[in-house]
Amino acid sequence: MARRIRNVLLLAVTLCCISLPLQVSAEESTVTLAIPYPVTHLEHLALDEPIQRIIFENIGIGLTKATLGNGAELHGAAGMQILEGGRTWEFTLPENLAFPSGQSLEADEVAQSFSYYQSQISKTSAPKTFASIANSLSNIDSVKGDSGSRLVRIHLRKADLGFSRGAATLPIINSTIRKAFGSGYGYGTQVSVLGSYQIIKNDEEYG
Repeated sequence: MARRIRNVLLLAVTLCCISLPLQVSAEESTVTLAIPYPVTHLEHLALDEPIQRIIFENIGIGLTKATLGNGAELHGAAGMQILEGGRTWEFTLPENLAFPSGQSLEADEVAQSFSYYQSQISKTSAPKTFASIANSLSNIDSVKGDSGSRLVRIHLRKADLGFSRGAATLPIINSTIRKAFGSGYGYGTQVSVLGSYQIIKNDEEYG
């Protein structure tokens, strides 16, 4: 018997961003995701709900993205440099990247995203599957964003040559919108990450 559709997320496409992360033609303006159970909130770290990580991997853009074979490649960043044997990572941002709202991506937005993620670690119960992301975040000592040079410098407590496959893959958050939503951020449609899509509708108990 077919599983009942319990939740539908409607995503709006903004063509001002870089290439679309889902299969959709340029003429389409929305994409619908059907999920077999209710999703009342979206957790960026997705450490306790694998389906949410799948959603963010499709609609969000991080500095890098994981590839097959335990590798990683540039995603939102235009350049990457590994220093001090993997203890310091420098990412250069492109000039034509924007949030769905049209707001340009600045280096300090990346720094604020990592600060927010670190603040969420203790609020989430991470199963073994995603413990590597939590460990990668906990290993960050400081993140500095220089908007003038579009450079993001991340210094780790311990050298980690796998950082580009860990915390660097998390989607960059629009801090302006996150602060506007306050404690309600992450619930319903109150989410905004770097990418071509913005969640505009969340229907629970769709039918």
